[in-house]
Amino acid sequence: MSEPVLLGAETVSLLCSLLEAEEPVITGYAVELHPMAAASLIEHGLLVPAGYDDVIGVETDGQEELVSVFPIDDGSALGYLDRYAGFVAVPPERLLRRRVDVSEAFRYLAVLLDVPRSHTPAEIVEGLCWDLGSARFAERPQRHSVWFARRLWDAATRKSVQTMLERRPHIRPRLILTSSTSSAGEFVVPPDTLTISVLDALKSPSGKFRFMLRALLPVGGA
Repeated sequence: MSEPVLLGAETVSLLCSLLEAEEPVITGYAVELHPMAAASLIEHGLLVPAGYDDVIGVETDGQEELVSVFPIDDGSALGYLDRYAGFVAVPPERLLRRRVDVSEAFRYLAVLLDVPRSHTPAEIVEGLCWDLGSARFAERPQRHSVWFARRLWDAATRKSVQTMLERRPHIRPRLILTSSTSSAGEFVVPPDTLTISVLDALKSPSGKFRFMLRALLPVGGA
């Protein structure tokens, strides 16, 4: 990924909502509910196949409901029973479950943040917080330590991240990017640490996530 793509607000919002789930997975049914955003994440390799669902959303008597999917007797197709049409075959792609490829998401962020390509994101809190490396913002010559955390609304997650911040001080202000909203709960961080919700970065007039960090970062001390 040599040049960062411009992901729209709807796409990034879906990505953040998936990262905030206990398991960052989206069902085939949910993909149909967010067709444009999901298609963009799939196209750029941020959503990858992760097995198949055993239910599907169908319209019955004007109402949407989830029905179980099963193979036909000879195993040649998967489908469900409709009270009027009988067995209705379902294309496998409609049942495909997808998972956020966290490594690919971090590679995307690394390009946007001008993180050296030689750096590999390091897991700090298992499945919840990662060290993305040292990033340069705007035209500033200094590099700043950048972490990414998810599910900061959870008290246990906040405590774990706070503990690691205290154990790993940095000589320059550290930035913590998060998929949580800015109102996810009180998050006490050491001095010279800035927490930014990715969703806050979407509030620019363009609605594009190319990183409005230069506007969000404090001028002093950078």
